Amino acid sequence: MSSFVAWRLRDNVDPALAPRADGGGRSEVERQDATRRRSEAIAEPERRDVDPRWAEAWAQVVAELPDASRLDQAQATRELLETGVDVSVLRARVQARAQKRVARAAKRSRSRRPQ
Repeated sequence: MSSFVAWRLRDNVDPALAPRADGGGRSEVERQDATRRRSEAIAEPERRDVDPRWAEAWAQVVAELPDASRLDQAQATRELLETGVDVSVLRARVQARAQKRVARAAKRSRSRRPQ
C-alpha cells in the first residue's frame, strides 16, 4: 500500500510545490509571496485566440439579432459558419426555436398545476 501511495504522490504532486523541511533559505514573507504568485497563476484563466471568422460572424449575428438570447446568437453564429445561409434565414430559425421553447415551457407549467 505504501508503494502505491508513493507512486501516486510521485505521479500527481509537483515536487516544486511541496514545502521544504529546511525552509529553502527563504523568509516567511518570501514563501507567502511565492505561494500567492502560484495561486494567482493557477487561478488566471487561459487566454485563447478567437478565430477571426467566428468573431466576424458573431458581430454580424449580434447586430442582426440583438433581441435574441446569447444561446440563440451562438447557435445562429455556428449555423452561419457551417452553412453560410443569410442572416434573414437565421432570424426565422431563431424565432421558431424561441416559439418552441415557449410552447414547451407552457406545456410543462400546465402539467405541474394542481387540478
